[in-house]
Amino acid sequence: MDKKHEIHMVANTHFDPVWLWTWDEGLSSIRSTFRAALERMDEEPEFIYSFSCPPVFEWIRTVDPDLFDQIARRVREGRWELIDGWWLQPDCNAASGESYARQGLYGQRYLLEHFGQISPCAFNIDSFGHSAMLPQIFRKSGIRYCTFNRPSTAEKELPGPLFRWESPDGSSVLAFREPGSYIGDVEKHIRTAFAAARQYDHDMMLVYGVTNHGGAPTIKAIHTIKELGADSTLPCTVRFGTHQGFFAAQDETGLPVVRDELMTAWFGVFSNFPEIKQNNRRCEYALLNAEKAAVIAGWNNGAPYPAEKLTACWKDVLFNQFHDILGGACIRQAYFDARNLHGRALQTASEVLHNSLQSVTKDISLPVNGSIWNVIVWNLNAFSMAAHVEAEVNWAWEFDWYKGPIAVIDDDGAEYPCQVVRERSVIPGLRSRFVFSAKLPSLGYKSFQVKLRESAHRPAAEPMPDEFTLKSNRFLVEICRETGGIASVFDRHKDAFVLLSGAKPMVLQDDGDTWAFNVSGFGEYAGDFCLEQVKLTEDGPVRTTVHTKSSFGHSWLEQDFSLYKESGIIEGSYRVCWRDRHKVLKLVFESVQEPAVTAAIPYGSIKRPNDGVERPMGEWLDLSCADHGFTILTDSLFAYDAKGTAACLTVLRSAIYGDLRLAEGLDPNAEYDYLGQGITEGR
Repeated sequence: MDKKHEIHMVANTHFDPVWLWTWDEGLSSIRSTFRAALERMDEEPEFIYSFSCPPVFEWIRTVDPDLFDQIARRVREGRWELIDGWWLQPDCNAASGESYARQGLYGQRYLLEHFGQISPCAFNIDSFGHSAMLPQIFRKSGIRYCTFNRPSTAEKELPGPLFRWESPDGSSVLAFREPGSYIGDVEKHIRTAFAAARQYDHDMMLVYGVTNHGGAPTIKAIHTIKELGADSTLPCTVRFGTHQGFFAAQDETGLPVVRDELMTAWFGVFSNFPEIKQNNRRCEYALLNAEKAAVIAGWNNGAPYPAEKLTACWKDVLFNQFHDILGGACIRQAYFDARNLHGRALQTASEVLHNSLQSVTKDISLPVNGSIWNVIVWNLNAFSMAAHVEAEVNWAWEFDWYKGPIAVIDDDGAEYPCQVVRERSVIPGLRSRFVFSAKLPSLGYKSFQVKLRESAHRPAAEPMPDEFTLKSNRFLVEICRETGGIASVFDRHKDAFVLLSGAKPMVLQDDGDTWAFNVSGFGEYAGDFCLEQVKLTEDGPVRTTVHTKSSFGHSWLEQDFSLYKESGIIEGSYRVCWRDRHKVLKLVFESVQEPAVTAAIPYGSIKRPNDGVERPMGEWLDLSCADHGFTILTDSLFAYDAKGTAACLTVLRSAIYGDLRLAEGLDPNAEYDYLGQGITEGR
């Protein structure tokens, strides 16, 4: 007789530390959950509980050390499975690759330190889609098995629930799409799994328990599993199991291989609440730069490496990458706490960075001259680069008050084109802000002297036809007279248009809830932006800048476009005051031909179709045609759709915080908290 397939029943609590509540409420609820799970172990010797989340464990260790010790004892006995090797279950799209490496580093390190073991599992049961690079990151974190629920069978077709998931480099993990997370009717779902086990010729795993706010698996569910496990007439054997045990029991030979991202169709989280995503990106780069600066300081003068400070910062940032927080799916009040965590990380990283660099800079031999400022420009990237540098120096009271042109000169006496721009204060003659272009060494610095220019002479700028036209050695940029975006970009070297429009604002109806569970896409075109103002704000030897302001409904949008004279960079920034509801704001970039679309993903990139589907993106989106193309670099935009010749980057949504309407609609007499209201800025 053939061996019966098994239904592995894995007990778990899907716990959201923050979601429709704040972290302090989460702290109070999880203690009772863990007590109940331990009680179930006392009542039923076969019962095994699976849960791990280091920041939640740390809550318990802090407020209830006896409870933490009981958990650790059950881990040693094999009754409490450490189900996940990451710090927590993050959003798997909006963060950088380094963040996911740190999820594994700090998650596994915590488990090893406090429980004596790491976890070979990733249990991202609720995250909103999964990047194609994750298998490689998993394997380098000691993780061999991965369980997920999103995308569901309705969102993405897969060859079966169990498969080998492979990254572009060939790294792979054994992956399982769990079919019915936190099932209510345990017996019904077990009997449904019998057919799936026969169809796919492998065991099945079902996760049972309570979800979101906490709660241990119930006595009733445990009793049902034990009863079915004793029934020898069933087509499959039902047993209490573990996540790791399920995977270890499967025959991996001949399993299908999936080489793709596992992306959910529920697109709201890709662009909700851009502030949290922007702050996450700022923190990631701030911490990486702080780490590099601290290492350089150690090499230079033996300064101790501030590992404890930086690790604490990373843990704050990783906590804020929880899928509901970074996905903008929490209530408004939760983001007060999230801002504070990001602020703590940013301030600490800034202190480490500047203290480290100043400790090195003090030893650099610089000219001593009573009429100049010495400026040190650091490049902490692992590559040399030509950069546009902005800096500001103070004249009074160290020197005489001064308002006029300045010169920037390097150690070899070479002078750099320099342009004075408006300083951040409005006290004439006190300070000067300026921009210049320079080549900077990899992981190093270059020093410059800043001094008063002998005369008021400056190189003549190319005549401007009007404020709607920007010219550089490379490009001719026309500003749209209707919307205030870019009407076209002409490449003077290739004698061809590169863009037919750029950063053109577009508004669509958005009737989706927070996650867009209730819609399949954004709605109809909601109307045009109307240009109210355009003015030339800068025109010099380094760059030309045009400022535009346009309006839609109750909202307005300001954009600044800077064209650098000697480079192929067009820099744009936006500041929008959004007062409209149930609308989405996009910026449209239209190529002259239908481009091949390649999007940045964590530690990699992926080619995607031009099919109009809303998808997440990392720091860049490349749109390449046969003869030319362009790349959009951004630290502020995290989602897009592309169709035909147009790529539409999502700036903000104005759905409702925590809106999961299910069957009922909105109360017409109620006032709700809306996402995206007020000021949003980006580049």
